Amino acid sequence: MSAVQLQPMASFNPYSPPAYMQPGRSTAAVAPSAYGGDAVDFAFYDVNRPASTDSAITKMFVGGLTGFRFTKSPGQNLTQFGLNSVGIGAAISGGLSVVKNVASLSYGKQDASRTVSNILTDTLQGGVSALGGTIGGVGANRLLTALGAAAGAPLTIATIVGGAVGAVALNHILNTESLRNTLRS
Repeated sequence: MSAVQLQPMASFNPYSPPAYMQPGRSTAAVAPSAYGGDAVDFAFYDVNRPASTDSAITKMFVGGLTGFRFTKSPGQNLTQFGLNSVGIGAAISGGLSVVKNVASLSYGKQDASRTVSNILTDTLQGGVSALGGTIGGVGANRLLTALGAAAGAPLTIATIVGGAVGAVALNHILNTESLRNTLRS
């Protein structure tokens, strides 16, 4: 080991810049360079592969967000709340999909038809996730309220979990992933 790699504790300074900013030290890049030889890297997204489809985590996030929104707006018209949630869920999921897929398209990692099918399917899945989140979240909230649960953190958490489970379940029941395969062919 070189002297640069071994650093005694006496010389440790929590206010000094990180190792990659200190002169004479080099660290490996977190992600492959997105622009060839440029120094700009996208550590949060690897553009050197085709865009992945929305995962269950995105669906659970949208459903849980819907459940959370329901607990913060009691007494709202359920139909209006559901429609509003579908629009928000589609916008969140579609927005994430546009960023991922346009990045992969611009670097030549996927073709235009795959990009369009991914964006359309992810947007639809976001709306379905919000609808499932509404059904699951409202159902969990109403069930626990009928059993005597008081408003507070436990009821809010149960509504969020109910929304997340409802989002994944409704996407699975409606088989929304088949739309992606249909659009590609």
